[in-house]
Amino acid sequence: MRGSAMVPSNEIPAGPGNMGLATVRDRVAAQVIDALVCGLLFWYPAIRTAEHFGKIGVSLPWWAIQVSPGTLATGIFLLATFAYFVFMEWLAGGTAGKLLCRLRVVKPDGRRCGFVSALVRNFTRPADVLPGPFLLLLSRKRQRLGDRVAETVVIKLPRREAAPLERPEFATWEQRAQAAILDLVLLAVLAIAYLVDTRPLSGAHPLGAALDGAALLALPVFLFAYYAAMEAAFGATIGKMFTRLRVVCLNREPCDFTAATLRTLVRPLETATAYVPSILLVKFTRNRQRFGDIVAGSSVVTTPEVHPAGPWAAGVLAAIAVSLVAHAVATGRVRELLSLAAPR
Repeated sequence: MRGSAMVPSNEIPAGPGNMGLATVRDRVAAQVIDALVCGLLFWYPAIRTAEHFGKIGVSLPWWAIQVSPGTLATGIFLLATFAYFVFMEWLAGGTAGKLLCRLRVVKPDGRRCGFVSALVRNFTRPADVLPGPFLLLLSRKRQRLGDRVAETVVIKLPRREAAPLERPEFATWEQRAQAAILDLVLLAVLAIAYLVDTRPLSGAHPLGAALDGAALLALPVFLFAYYAAMEAAFGATIGKMFTRLRVVCLNREPCDFTAATLRTLVRPLETATAYVPSILLVKFTRNRQRFGDIVAGSSVVTTPEVHPAGPWAAGVLAAIAVSLVAHAVATGRVRELLSLAAPR
């Protein structure tokens, strides 16, 4: 009968605007992006704030317990991160990671997530660290503990890109190696320029190690974003652009932020093994997938011409490297390094 049809378990009974529930893979990718965003936005300001209050001394109210600068910095960082999740999910329907992965936090009937719901689902987040992934896998509506308490679900919006590619030709490991080497050379130049321009900020500061770590955090985050953001936005890094390759999902649709984040997240593990297992996987698997592709459900295909964004993307990267070197020269950091290397 009309109106009595069974609703599939992966759908939300919210009328004609229904969207599929987000998968565990989608939510992990969004969480990785949010972790990077929070680290970049809040860690360094938290350290500087703790430095300021550490000079005058801070104690907990009612207990008169002196708080160390490191504990204060951690508390400020966690509070800022909590506020980030609550207000982003309340006002925008999702954090930066969720928005990039096309995810939204809603009520089971499709209504927007309210402030109280966002507050409750994030207040219980620490309790979801261990059981959360298992609850997502076992729950019919893919709800972690915070979702169940707040009565929310996470959905994935449909893609707006063009039609899927027709008859893609998967790239060989030799073609992918050429792109990887080109990316490695470009990023090595940028990393060296950044390290030359970055010297320890700490000195005798009590939070010196944390300050140095916050400054160096930008480099691995940039390297991660280089692969994930460019493959999600353009389907290719600069190396792939010039070697006529493109990352696509196995359903032949363009690569999205979920797939790009997951395949990049696995990249350090593959680098640690010199990509030997991945080369074998690309050579012998049906869809020529490396380990990161298997996790992300993606692969790399060939294209007839160089990506139009390739030249200007390479130009931007070169401009950043030149700017870092110029700044290092202007501030005397190159001279300091040369003096350290010179024999005495």
